[in-house]
Amino acid sequence: DIHRKFKASGLFLRSGASKALNETLLEFSVDLSHEQLLESIDFVIKELVDRHLESNAIDEQLMQDVIHKLNQAGMRREAAMDEPLEPRLEVVDIFQLPRMIYYPDRKAFLPDPRPSQLHADAAFKTSRLRDRVSMVLQRTLRSREFQQRIEGLSVDGGHVKLTPLDALIGLTEQDAAGTDDGLLVLGMLSRLEEGKFYLEDLSCRVQVSLAKTVVCSGLFTEGCVVLAQGKYLDGIFHAAFVVFPPPETRIDSRTYFGQTNFFGGETNPKEQTQLQIAEKQNENAMFVIASDVWLDKPRVMAKLRTMFSGFSQGLPPVAFILCGNFVSTPYGPTHPKVLTESFDALADLIAEFPALAESHFIFVPGPQDIGPGNILPRPPLPAMFLERMLRRVPRATFASDPCRIRYCTQEIVVFREDLVNKMRRNCVIPPVEDEAASAQLVKTLVDQSHLCPLPEHVRPVYWNFDHTLWLFPLPDVLILADRFDGYKLTYEGCTAFNPGAFSVNDGGFQVYWPSRAAPSHPQFESRVEFSKID
Repeated sequence: DIHRKFKASGLFLRSGASKALNETLLEFSVDLSHEQLLESIDFVIKELVDRHLESNAIDEQLMQDVIHKLNQAGMRREAAMDEPLEPRLEVVDIFQLPRMIYYPDRKAFLPDPRPSQLHADAAFKTSRLRDRVSMVLQRTLRSREFQQRIEGLSVDGGHVKLTPLDALIGLTEQDAAGTDDGLLVLGMLSRLEEGKFYLEDLSCRVQVSLAKTVVCSGLFTEGCVVLAQGKYLDGIFHAAFVVFPPPETRIDSRTYFGQTNFFGGETNPKEQTQLQIAEKQNENAMFVIASDVWLDKPRVMAKLRTMFSGFSQGLPPVAFILCGNFVSTPYGPTHPKVLTESFDALADLIAEFPALAESHFIFVPGPQDIGPGNILPRPPLPAMFLERMLRRVPRATFASDPCRIRYCTQEIVVFREDLVNKMRRNCVIPPVEDEAASAQLVKTLVDQSHLCPLPEHVRPVYWNFDHTLWLFPLPDVLILADRFDGYKLTYEGCTAFNPGAFSVNDGGFQVYWPSRAAPSHPQFESRVEFSKID
């Protein structure tokens, strides 16, 4: 486990360093469990990575220095904790989220030293796409499924060999055809000329023919990274099969990259065990999620009153997550006035229920709410329209879109976007008809490790903040607030659901219970429940 973890982080242990670390862990093994020992190794790796070493070879002196520093900071923990910490909720400011870059030589993600500016220079237009391809490629090359077989592809002997696109150039006709099953390549689908599609990777681009392509589950649009199997003839790659790269579970990602904080916000690895205890013991904790909450409609306000009244009777929810659009008629000269009056009325309504004073109210803007253009990520609603809400509801938080929430040990991503119809409308290959659109959407986003793998002309993204849309590592919960019909499903250990439109769905919403067993647990019970206000 020790050498595997260090190797996955791009570090090499010399014999003296390995001996020093083994002796220290052996000493601690009396008081610590196996999981806690693995966490201790992660602490050591994180400290080494943070030092930005010139060499990836770790000698005994450097290891002793790191162990001494971690000992001073309290690396040795008691096996029996005193009392668990109080449950903790944090809404992450994604505009402060560090951009991570993958370094193949070190096999590690490190923060980009360049500053994050809203309006970046032209270099970021291409670097954000290269970063995405690099992220998916490193994930694919080490996946167990890729090493053995990939569903949908025809492979001899169960072994898959990936061919870089630049290796196709100049191949003889026999080599370009590959085996009987053809060659396997990875690249991003793009349309650089009218009617012509290309595959692009980090080194090259090649025209691709999709005329006779057989696809598997998923929504294949421009901007998606795909695995294609076929033959390269006359300067064109003729794809016989196209599939998404195999996904990676959250557990596997964490195994490779340890305690690297991709999600943002504050986290202390030493508190994870205590927070996990607090999370499981707080059995009544729940999140209430509703989307398209039109606050300017009296019938919607009446349903919200009924909802708040019901939840105030018992233990209040940890948080209400309310997503836009918050006004039924977008834009127009009266929109700011209507929005202000609507949130003033909502603040007065919430204040009528003192029992909800301990609940958080998290507001995620919709695509037609007031903001600086319809570009992702969207900043929070302007505070100038929300003065009464911020004054009367102390735990009100106006978040960005997408929004990231950390609750105890769980990571929750909320995204308000009408994705199902938009993705289906922009498919370059007709999707499989006998599978639910919601299941294909979730598979696409998880396999792409991205919330919106659409081309820039369809869904603009700030070049410098594309990393805020990444789903790597996978979150525990993915809330895809959409006008499409509500759904809930689990894919690769990620619980994904859509509450549907509250305003047009008879007050439909969903409740998430974080303390219930995870999908991989044998006693798993659904952590998401539909509900409706009659």
